[in-house]
Amino acid sequence: MSLRNEKLSKQILREVSVVINTGVKDPKLGFVTITHVKMKADVNVVTIFVSILGEEKEKRASIAALKRARGYIRRELAHRVNMKFVPEIEFELDTSMENIENTLKLINSLEKGKKIEK
Repeated sequence: MSLRNEKLSKQILREVSVVINTGVKDPKLGFVTITHVKMKADVNVVTIFVSILGEEKEKRASIAALKRARGYIRRELAHRVNMKFVPEIEFELDTSMENIENTLKLINSLEKGKKIEK
């Protein structure tokens, strides 16, 4: 990724985070944290990865709320970021934290198993 795209990704992350936390008023939207932004080389589509606290049903409802608010978020982004063309926005659930948590649980269970064998 070029330096320009990297800076733009960081700016989009900050601005979209503010818009989601202060502007999106959907009651189905849970506690959402933007983890990172992935941008295509031609900057026409940006994928925003989000981490959402809660059960699977709440996560699905929050992703759906974000998808419904895409137009609003894109308009707000156009006002906040100096770009000729504001990219299309896609949201994806970031499961990396859950994967890390599951791996740590597995490691801990293996360590406990070793202690019992001694």
